[in-house]
Amino acid sequence: RRSYQEIAEYCNFMLEQSLVVDGAPLSEYHVTRTFRDWANDGSFLYGGRGFHPVMRMKKEQRSRILINGSKTVALDYPASEPNILYQMMTGRRLSPDGDPYDVEGLARSEVKPFFTIMLNTSGAFGAAQAITNWLDDPKVKSDEKLPARAAIKRFGSAKAVIELIVARNAPIASCLMQGVAMGQHYQWLEANLVFHVAHQLSLRDVPAITVHDELIVTQK
Repeated sequence: RRSYQEIAEYCNFMLEQSLVVDGAPLSEYHVTRTFRDWANDGSFLYGGRGFHPVMRMKKEQRSRILINGSKTVALDYPASEPNILYQMMTGRRLSPDGDPYDVEGLARSEVKPFFTIMLNTSGAFGAAQAITNWLDDPKVKSDEKLPARAAIKRFGSAKAVIELIVARNAPIASCLMQGVAMGQHYQWLEANLVFHVAHQLSLRDVPAITVHDELIVTQK
């Protein structure tokens, strides 16, 4: 109920702003919460994600958004979901003093796709198979796959890379590879955090457009 109240107040504030992209006003700014009954018991236990039309825009188009006639800049949370898990499991975030994607022997660009899949699959075998499926997916651009392929080639297998990432992130290891429902739950926690920050900004008369772990605000 609190989340819905904050989102409603935030949306009402954003409707009072001028939001324009490429000379045309954005469609009505309204956040929709989507739910799925992952537990199949009517509980909607794992929460729902927030969505609004700006989220379907490509990054380059979002960069051209004007808020109240001013150019904008996008600010994001580093390693947002892993840091939320660190906060839950240890009482503090790893960033800015550390980075969950900073794994010895691996580049950050190599770790990120593995981590994303590890947050949404079950077990190391399932995660390794999901990596293979992702690499075989023709809809994924070849250049996006290059870092993961390089890591697998260097360490011999996707499983070996997964083990390195788990070892580096031992404090949250029990949160990883717990299935797609838990992965969606983590995204729900992330959405709650980002919308809470956007709501707090609105109370200070600062308009901010949310895009997953990103806040689009006017340049200063």
